[in-house]
Amino acid sequence: MKHGISRTTRCSRSSRVRDVEYRAELTELPFSEEQLHELLEVFRTGARKESLIPNPVANWHVITKLSEQLLGKLWPEGERAWENLSNDEIHDAARLVLKRNTTALKAGTHEPIQSG
Repeated sequence: MKHGISRTTRCSRSSRVRDVEYRAELTELPFSEEQLHELLEVFRTGARKESLIPNPVANWHVITKLSEQLLGKLWPEGERAWENLSNDEIHDAARLVLKRNTTALKAGTHEPIQSG
């Protein structure tokens, strides 16, 4: 350990930061009204499955979970994928995904948000 922090500690800390960012984005969505579809597009275009930065990885997980819930597929096809969905449908899906994540955290069955 050259700098006093092990790789395991850094990975664990990064995973926690990604988890917090993921939950923050899911929490933000139900409170977005006028710019909701644009916000989803920001998350979609900023999403990265692999990144050292927590935000793009959290974006990727939010978009894949919402896409599975709302569109029945892993990834939305293009910027217009969400346009036929009402704000209420998106709000409800984000709340449901967040609730499932919260339940898993409380039960100790939570899978940390991972890059890659």
